[in-house]
Amino acid sequence: MSKHGAIRRYKLIIEKIYKGHYPSFAELKDFLFDLGFEISKRTLQRDIEQIRYEFGIEITYDRNKEGYYISNEDSIEFDSYLRFFEIVNTSDILVNSLMESKEAFKYISFDTGGGLKGVENLKPLLTAIKEKRKVSFVHYNFHTGKKKRYTLKPYLLKEYENRWYLIGLWGNSKEFHTFGIDRIDN
Repeated sequence: MSKHGAIRRYKLIIEKIYKGHYPSFAELKDFLFDLGFEISKRTLQRDIEQIRYEFGIEITYDRNKEGYYISNEDSIEFDSYLRFFEIVNTSDILVNSLMESKEAFKYISFDTGGGLKGVENLKPLLTAIKEKRKVSFVHYNFHTGKKKRYTLKPYLLKEYENRWYLIGLWGNSKEFHTFGIDRIDN
């Protein structure tokens, strides 16, 4: 199965556990089967392990209630991961619809405002954040209309209203600065 299929399973497992009242292992397996995922017990066990280790979402079994729950206290950025799974699921729906028929383009309208400009910078910026490396780039200031070179220590990538931003410390400043990645170059 493709990575998209596995991620869709992860999303469904998380939703079922999060919204359900301590679903058992069998209930999770039946739930996935009803949605078209015929998987083995071992695959479901691996999926739960992957969710824990790859995404930091702590899925725990409660022996008293005989079912699984998500520990929000022990899970890292749980809401961010739900948003990620929502985006992946939406892209999967669009890809499948477009593969079935090119005519689907007649019924889909994309914003042409360039909201995806700069996404090629996400991976190198994320790598720099994880490796605690400084980045250097030219940034176009929308308000002044001027370009300026910056070198900063990046700390966070933030998506807000369908646009991506880089947040980091610039020079000797103790204040965080925000840069729209759609205006980052070089």
